[in-house]
Amino acid sequence: MAKRKKVLIIGWDCAAPDIVFNRLKDKLPAVRNMMEKGVWGNLRTCYPPITVPAWRVMFTGRDPGELGVYGFRSREGSSYNDFSIVTSNSIKVPAIWDVLGEKGGKSIVSNVPPSYPVKKINGHMISCFITPGPENE
Repeated sequence: MAKRKKVLIIGWDCAAPDIVFNRLKDKLPAVRNMMEKGVWGNLRTCYPPITVPAWRVMFTGRDPGELGVYGFRSREGSSYNDFSIVTSNSIKVPAIWDVLGEKGGKSIVSNVPPSYPVKKINGHMISCFITPGPENE
């Protein structure tokens, strides 16, 4: 039986690549080991370079304009005063784990914003830091 290939993607939001991959590499043995045995590299970010659109651009291949997501908040209608928090319901295109799931692949997704409310995937999903606490549900 052929061994199934696995992929691990680790993303550090706001971590300066020069610090992680160069200056601290010798003090981070697990990172150094993954660099030596795997494939790694810097990714160019999207514009605007903000957490929510950047993560979803990476995992959908779409730009913020196509996603309709430019930050943590979205304007409601044409108002400059009414905003809502971006959630997983704001993203209308499939992510890589959705495409893999349709082909039978399993994924473990942890803390990718926005992932609340959690959607059913073929595997496991842990929501992100934007998830409201029980007092807000």
